[in-house]
Amino acid sequence: MPFGYSKQKALNEVEHILNATLWAHLLFVLHCVKKASQGMALFHFFSLFNTKINVSRAPSDFRDVA
Repeated sequence: MPFGYSKQKALNEVEHILNATLWAHLLFVLHCVKKASQGMALFHFFSLFNTKINVSRAPSDFRDVA
């Protein structure tokens, strides 16, 4: 076996581990971004829904003002 073979093999294995770790982190970040965007979409939908309810209630809330 050549002298540098085990060192090169170890470096290759470390590189594979680092690549797998980086891909795992990238997938986790993408998953978090997807969940956050879904959460923001739901928040936006419900805030629009609440705004519509508040606007429809507004005339009855201000009946005594006029």
